[in-house]
Amino acid sequence: MLIRQTTDIDSLRRFWDKRPLLYIYELGDLAPAWSRWCSFWGGFEDGRLVVAALQYNKFDTPVLLLLAPGINDTLCQFAAELAPHLPDRLYVHIHPDLVDSLPGFLPGDATPALKMGLADRTALPPAPACETLTSEHGPEVRALLDAAYPGHYFDEATLATGVYRGIREGGELVAVGGVHVNAPEEGVAALGNIGVRTDRRGHGLGRAVTLAVCHALPSEVRCIGLNVYAHNEAAIRIYQRLGFVKVADYLETTLARVPAAAQTP
Repeated sequence: MLIRQTTDIDSLRRFWDKRPLLYIYELGDLAPAWSRWCSFWGGFEDGRLVVAALQYNKFDTPVLLLLAPGINDTLCQFAAELAPHLPDRLYVHIHPDLVDSLPGFLPGDATPALKMGLADRTALPPAPACETLTSEHGPEVRALLDAAYPGHYFDEATLATGVYRGIREGGELVAVGGVHVNAPEEGVAALGNIGVRTDRRGHGLGRAVTLAVCHALPSEVRCIGLNVYAHNEAAIRIYQRLGFVKVADYLETTLARVPAAAQTP
């Protein structure tokens, strides 16, 4: 297998579009607004793309997406041969059986997570009344997410998508919903940055902003997905009631390269 970076967007699109709800982020990041932050890795056999991964480089710690519907020898070989090309530290979304297939890296504590996708956008309940949040609301959104969702990956640039929605009480923002990726040109969007102030949870605010964002997405978006930690049962119930279904299990963890002198021969 030949491992190399690729800019062949058409081949990547064809590969990931076979399972769009599994590869929501990968497809979305093919759009120009996001692809400039990405490195796309491909595994090629006889000139044909047989496996692919995405490395998102905008954050201080790059994020690697190495997902698949199932484990096989090709995927394990790809992971092993990709490892030397990766940064010394990164955050990964990875198939649960692949963590040990990246030689030379030591994983941190892994958090089980789910990929979920909206089964039928046309079956959503009506949109609730929520405030549209724009770039000028960035500091408020960040402050709420810092308190409600530590470790979030909020990028203020995503406010420019125009689909963020919020709820205020007494003039203060208490709930927010948005996206990590919105790529109408690729037909996909990944919900994210959904947070409710801790003292206002359990009152339907998370459901309301999530639903409002789904309705705000352009009509060209045919696939809506999201990631959620497996232990977040309350959020999973909300998403299920809105029509989201489980697509796949995966793990989130950090990987740090072990110095060569410390690696087992």
